[in-house]
Amino acid sequence: MIVVSDSDILSKHRNGVLLTNDRRAKKFCKRNNIVYFDIKGVLRAFYKKNVLEREEIRDLAEAIEEKDNTRIKSFEEVFE
Repeated sequence: MIVVSDSDILSKHRNGVLLTNDRRAKKFCKRNNIVYFDIKGVLRAFYKKNVLEREEIRDLAEAIEEKDNTRIKSFEEVFE
């Protein structure tokens, strides 16, 4: 069962972009043509647009992983 959140509905209704790391939410977005970013996509955008340098992105990712007790899978893809 997939629960549709208010943010999913608002993103679709307002042609917005959803920010999520939830795998189910990302699948829902793909099926319903809702644009979304996950943390890796945000970090990649920072890299591609030269908002942050590599080391700053690495530091930020490390802080996120520590604070949220998570791991960013395939992190090196950020720099491709």
